[in-house]
Amino acid sequence: MNGIPSGFLAAVMIFGAAAATTWAALVPGTLETIKTGSLSDAYPGFIGPAFMNGAVPATLKAANFNGPNESLTVTAAGTVSVQATTTAGLPWLTISAGAQLPSTATSGTAVNFTGPADQASRDRIGNNGFHGTNGWSVQLVGLVPGEKYRVQLLNVEGFVPAPGRNFDILVEGVLAFDNLNPPGHGQAPFSAIAQFEATAEPGGTITLVMAPGSTAVSADPNPYLCALAVVQVSGDPTPPSITQQPAGSTRGAGDPAALRVMVTGSTPLSYQWLHHGEPVAGATTATLAFAGVTAADAGEYRCRVTNAFGEIISEPAVLNVFTPPTPLLAGIRGWWKFDESEGPSAADTSGY
Repeated sequence: MNGIPSGFLAAVMIFGAAAATTWAALVPGTLETIKTGSLSDAYPGFIGPAFMNGAVPATLKAANFNGPNESLTVTAAGTVSVQATTTAGLPWLTISAGAQLPSTATSGTAVNFTGPADQASRDRIGNNGFHGTNGWSVQLVGLVPGEKYRVQLLNVEGFVPAPGRNFDILVEGVLAFDNLNPPGHGQAPFSAIAQFEATAEPGGTITLVMAPGSTAVSADPNPYLCALAVVQVSGDPTPPSITQQPAGSTRGAGDPAALRVMVTGSTPLSYQWLHHGEPVAGATTATLAFAGVTAADAGEYRCRVTNAFGEIISEPAVLNVFTPPTPLLAGIRGWWKFDESEGPSAADTSGY
């Protein structure tokens, strides 16, 4: 870590040390540098399936540093919006000001992917960004205190040959990434994604500081970032576990029926019901419902549940279907009631 103004570094480290005594911001064991992509698929790890696993719905936010609004097609979350972000920030994202205001950079078409359907958007994200060796920072705001968030910082290939640039990233004053070294210009895999998880501070914030790297690693220690994504995560990644097995039942033909399974585990969870081991078309939720059962519906059912961390198959539940007997009065045309009286005669009071 080199080149940060001494007063600023002291302030960061003092803040980090104080926070560490009462609050653990950075979640241990979650740091990951993801280097992904080629000229034909850009950076698929950005807001990809692994990033979205376990995500709390409707908490995903993404920002395009110094670029326009973009729409990215990603496998796990469909199409997501990456918001245009100037150094003025966003309601959920604050950029440092004053002496720590980052510079903006636009490289035109230095990064030019060739294959993705959303190639133009990925090009524009990769060719714009914030940079500076002045210890600039990003603060996520409006988070739920004490909840866990997963964060991605995107950097594409450098504008100089290998070894490219390198820089440090601090999370709440803790050195999280030491000399992050994205690929040099024209060097596969053309992108680097710094991913980590952190617990939101009591004020609902997570603060990231970008610091110059070591010149022993490269001659370009300038922190440079193109985009950021953040999502709240429900907890530690876990495979699916069945908490309530489906229960079999016996129903008459034409009667409604339902089989249900209850599962815990990291979301998203995928369901597939099986009938005698074969997938049931369209049966991809936790409940398998029948509007009216038929003889063909009878038999053994299981539910297969999967997520990114494993798979589990439920115990069998047997659905029995019987044909109800013909009702005793089915097809009746007339009904006469006779009252038996005492004595030698019977009286008909039915009115027929």
